[in-house]
Amino acid sequence: GSRDHTVRLWARSNGDILRAFAEHTAEILAIRVHGRRALSASWDDTLRLWHADRSACTWNMTGHTESVFCMELDANVAVSGGGDGVVRALDLTHRVDLAVCDEDCGGHARDEEVYCLAWNQEIVASGAADSVVCLWSRTSWHLLARLDGHVGVVRSICIDGWKLVSGGDKRKV
Repeated sequence: GSRDHTVRLWARSNGDILRAFAEHTAEILAIRVHGRRALSASWDDTLRLWHADRSACTWNMTGHTESVFCMELDANVAVSGGGDGVVRALDLTHRVDLAVCDEDCGGHARDEEVYCLAWNQEIVASGAADSVVCLWSRTSWHLLARLDGHVGVVRSICIDGWKLVSGGDKRKV
């Protein structure tokens, strides 16, 4: 994260700062890059989409009611998880919500922070403070499964082929 609220684009060859984006109003918690775009998540409850060739944010994504802790990004979709217990899917082309996956959809308990996300072409997996991993369809955005078994916060998730691996606070995988 960045305590100075900036996202910086660096030249790998010499370490020069090519751009500094300074539109978040709180610390940066996560960054993802796809092609010439970067997506940042912050304590200010927003996601911001940046383009490497521009000096300003191209889209300020609101909707979370608490800090955004994690996200994934591809050419057309961004998925985020926040302190409000919500997983949001955003259409980057049309700049609209695809889905709001929350307790009302069978997902994570309200206000149980979503700390990690992983995805592939078929599913999004989210892990949260409620000790649950939720699996969401990337086509319908419906809940496919709730995986219980962790004791404590689910902090990390990885999807590799047919395997999903998650790790939590209590030294368990």
